[in-house]
Amino acid sequence: MPVQPASPTAVRFADFVLDLRTGELRRDGTLLKLQPQPSKVLTILISRAGEVVTRHELAQQVWSSETFVDFEQGLNFAVRQIRTVLGDDAGHPRFLETVPKRGYRFIESVLPLDPGLGGEIDLTRLKPDTESSDIGPLTSLVPRKVGLTRIKIFVLAFIVTVLAGTMIYFAFPREKAIDSIAVLPLVNAAVDSNFDYLSEGITDGLIDGLSQLPNLTVKSERSVARYKGRDIDPRVVGRELGVRAVLVGKLVPHGDSISISVELVDTRDDNHIWGDEYNRKTADIAGLQEMISKDIAERIRPKLSGEQKAYIAKPQTQSGEAYALYLKGRFYWKKRTEEGLREGLAYFEQARQKDPNYALAYAGLADSYNMLGIWQFVAPREVAPKAKAAALKALELDPLLPEAHASLGMVKTLYEWDFAGGEDEIKEALRLNPSYETAYRWYATILDGTERHDEVIASMRHAVELDPSSFNNAGLGFELYMVRKYDDAVAQLQQTLATDPNYFPTHHWLSMTYIEKSMPNDAFQEARKAADLSNGSTLSISDLARSYAVSGNAKDARKILQTLQVASKSRYVSSFEIATVFASLNESDLAFNSLQKAYENRDYNLFRLRTDPRLDRLRSDPRFVDLLRRMGLPQ
Repeated sequence: MPVQPASPTAVRFADFVLDLRTGELRRDGTLLKLQPQPSKVLTILISRAGEVVTRHELAQQVWSSETFVDFEQGLNFAVRQIRTVLGDDAGHPRFLETVPKRGYRFIESVLPLDPGLGGEIDLTRLKPDTESSDIGPLTSLVPRKVGLTRIKIFVLAFIVTVLAGTMIYFAFPREKAIDSIAVLPLVNAAVDSNFDYLSEGITDGLIDGLSQLPNLTVKSERSVARYKGRDIDPRVVGRELGVRAVLVGKLVPHGDSISISVELVDTRDDNHIWGDEYNRKTADIAGLQEMISKDIAERIRPKLSGEQKAYIAKPQTQSGEAYALYLKGRFYWKKRTEEGLREGLAYFEQARQKDPNYALAYAGLADSYNMLGIWQFVAPREVAPKAKAAALKALELDPLLPEAHASLGMVKTLYEWDFAGGEDEIKEALRLNPSYETAYRWYATILDGTERHDEVIASMRHAVELDPSSFNNAGLGFELYMVRKYDDAVAQLQQTLATDPNYFPTHHWLSMTYIEKSMPNDAFQEARKAADLSNGSTLSISDLARSYAVSGNAKDARKILQTLQVASKSRYVSSFEIATVFASLNESDLAFNSLQKAYENRDYNLFRLRTDPRLDRLRSDPRFVDLLRRMGLPQ
């Protein structure tokens, strides 16, 4: 019976040798530093050299017990470390090729090594064979008069040299690369506050641009917003945000021109790292933020490929007017009020008209339409198709735009009930920009309708880590409510109120949580505060009705219900919210009538049907199971 050849224990590619048993990678005999997960990824890719290995396959084999968010960040880090160790260029790869939207392929030739050698050469094989004139190829490299003793001396000397070099290397301090940065709000030095949109917009643009850099954590715009207008000590900011460097700057308008001065400061010792001043005509500011991003990138990541530098400095529009209008749109969009969203929408539309090829303007339109529907200011049927059309147009113009992928994912999940397609789009947004906190928050949102509770909380915690604002901290409280950790939700929401008592969703979600904890009086008080702060949001009014219902006051609950039904004749009122009130009153038939209307209206809240605690009293009814089936949700 023929003897099967032994499987190789090591492989060689270019100047590298990889031990398949231990994952150790060597170059010319020198062991290279590669962490366990990157080592596993490299081993898998090399074992299937020439084939595409999907991100999903790598997730299963390396991160099988992790959530998507942990895997996504882990894989991105692993690929970056592999390329760094191999000296590879993502734009012009020699070893590791990215296959967009699929995975990776190892493209260098791989040669198996003799299993008996294990990728290493036994020095005893260099000893001349005195009993035979047939000296192997290795010994032919050594003169016959050179014996084993001299070889041992040579090897020993080599080892001593390496050890001495290692001791010197670690004995002297070395400059560590900047791995984290906070871009603080540019100071608007103009007396006119109308220029705030420009200083805030350019700050946001710098954050987005620098987020594309490999191995660099960039704090989100809302996490740095609290420093606006304050006298900043970079060392304090470094401690509070956990960053190695901060970028500070000032914007000064001069008639029809603008001047921006920026400085990069080391948070360890307040030392100047780099700085510059930029002067432009206001009509020519479209590429200013990209130029500053490129200069910073070249300073802190000098080995970036030409493609990476070009992408970071890529201007989205050549129109200064369109750029300024876009910045105004984002300025108002971030207010998250109905008036702010509508005003932002108007500016994004004007930016689109000024430059019909401006991808970010279309992404802004998609985000605005989505938020108007999510917060129930406008009927989903009115805004969702517009959000999808805008997101698709943005992706047609720039397929690598994270904002557009995230918005498209929300439409697919909340309106079209394409749950797998929606999740894929959000994942793509996170792959393109692992620092995009909105995508983490939206990923948690689209998972609300599933029982993947660990992933919901992990994603929301990532959003909080990137942006510890009230918006996200309150959002974490809501997600804890959705996974039925009511005590944790109360603690989180109360903690948020301590720092920002005027953010109405915090009171709204606290009211919902108190209802589930059978605390109707506390629920009523929080609902009243939410209604006052939101100028009568229908969300808060439905909370008032349900707090009455669970306290046994059905009469007042029905009065509020009647108010909502009257209001629905002149403005959008979610049939889903009305259904939750009927469920609290144990009026199942009326609740299912409202849920049917929500189904017909493609209500944005209906995707949570399977898990929303407010509908627990209806779950045993066959009509509930039928509705799940019609929506394509697990029963």
